[in-house]
Order: sequence, then structure tokens, then C-alpha cells
Amino acid sequence: MSSSLKCRKCRNVLINQADTSILDVHGKIIDKVDNSLSYDCSGKLSDVWYLQETELPEWIIEMINEAEWQKGKLKCPFCEARIGSFDFISGPKCPCRKHLLPTVHIVRSKSDVIQK
Repeated sequence: MSSSLKCRKCRNVLINQADTSILDVHGKIIDKVDNSLSYDCSGKLSDVWYLQETELPEWIIEMINEAEWQKGKLKCPFCEARIGSFDFISGPKCPCRKHLLPTVHIVRSKSDVIQK
């Protein structure tokens, strides 16, 4: 069973898990993406879905290219709602301070998980 992330505003599919891996705070692939609560390594509620940089959809790559692979906001390609961001500059670390956070993320409250 695979999952998709949809824009909460316009309901169009943003990410198919079959095409783009969704990661946890340490960059490990999440096998089952669902709407249940997930926590980071410090026990804090995670509020974003991280995406595998090497498997990004074309619309995200276009936004990253426009920002010259630095920092920027991700907008839904259908309705222009702000849904996430990317940061190839600062390289923030996860709460355990052992791992760099993945660079591209979608905010959980701006997206819905749909099971297929």
C-alpha cells in the first residue's frame, strides 16, 4: 500500500510515496506514511514530512532551481498555497545533534495523507 500527500487547500496530489521517499528526522525512509502522530528523536511532535532529495518531483526541482539551490518556500503547483520549504545553506541538526535534517520538507498541517 502506498500513500500520497495532497495539498490541504486544493486537494491535488503533491507527492506519491511510490515516486518520492518520505523521510524521518534522521533521513531514514518511512515505510508507512499516515496521519497518525509521529515524534522526532527528542520526543517532540514532528510537524513536517521530509523528502528524499534525489527523488523529488519535477515541480519541486523547478522551485529549487529558481532559488539557485539555496533557501526558499515550496508552493503548491496548483493553488500557490505555501506548503513547505527547503534549505541547502544552513544545514540544521536534529534535536539529538547527531544528524543533519533533510533539506526539503512539507508541513504536515498543509497536507493530507491519502492511502491507496
